[in-house]
Amino acid sequence: ADKPLAELPIRLVSSCARLSLTPDPIELCAGDTLRLSAEGLTAEGEPVALPERALRWSVAGAGLALADGALQASLPGAAGTVRVTLGAATGEAPVRVAADEAVESFEETFRPTFSAAPGRGSVTGHVSIHVGGAAQGRRYCRLTYDLAQPAGTRAAYVRLDRQLGSALRLSLQARATADRPPWLRVAVVDGNGTRQTYTLTDAVSWGRHWRRVQVRLPAGLKPPLTWQSVYVVAGDGQTGRGTLEMDDLRAERVE
Repeated sequence: ADKPLAELPIRLVSSCARLSLTPDPIELCAGDTLRLSAEGLTAEGEPVALPERALRWSVAGAGLALADGALQASLPGAAGTVRVTLGAATGEAPVRVAADEAVESFEETFRPTFSAAPGRGSVTGHVSIHVGGAAQGRRYCRLTYDLAQPAGTRAAYVRLDRQLGSALRLSLQARATADRPPWLRVAVVDGNGTRQTYTLTDAVSWGRHWRRVQVRLPAGLKPPLTWQSVYVVAGDGQTGRGTLEMDDLRAERVE
């Protein structure tokens, strides 16, 4: 027997009452590029399929530009508005570009602590503050670690537990020496108390030169956020020993 066919009702309309942008509001970091989209709505709020080529986009605000249907942001802390039109229907959304703020420079009295995984395993190490040769200022933080023999997760942590509120991107300056370069990650605790981990780089191997590494956090993380730690973790069971030095921890966020 033939299978029944599904039916999808279609109603043709000559226009829509308004346009809705996605996302709304728009939050970006400097250097981001975001492809915009819009949905038409009738006066009753029903969705209307739109011919994308017929949409007309515009943007107002310093450091904001449109190119090939994508919004580009170049100025930290900027704000503006994106507008889309189709005939008489319009829609707009505010744009906010994150400002870059210092989280920790290790110049004052704050002292991070060391922890390891497994907590009572053979991973050893310590955290210390050093003067001279910092990426910024005078002081920087050093993690000295030995991840020992492969057995499950092997990681060494610099515990920070710094309150962020919200953040779109985290970054720090780092340099490292290691016999087997580990991954470098950050751990963030969201407003639900859930610990999230993100990779800054999968091989800390550039020696004695400072380099800034960063990670864009996913949209939708519930604030307030806590920057719990920076840590090294063995990749593919390749454990080793070494030092990780870090400085100038920063967060990019919108208010």
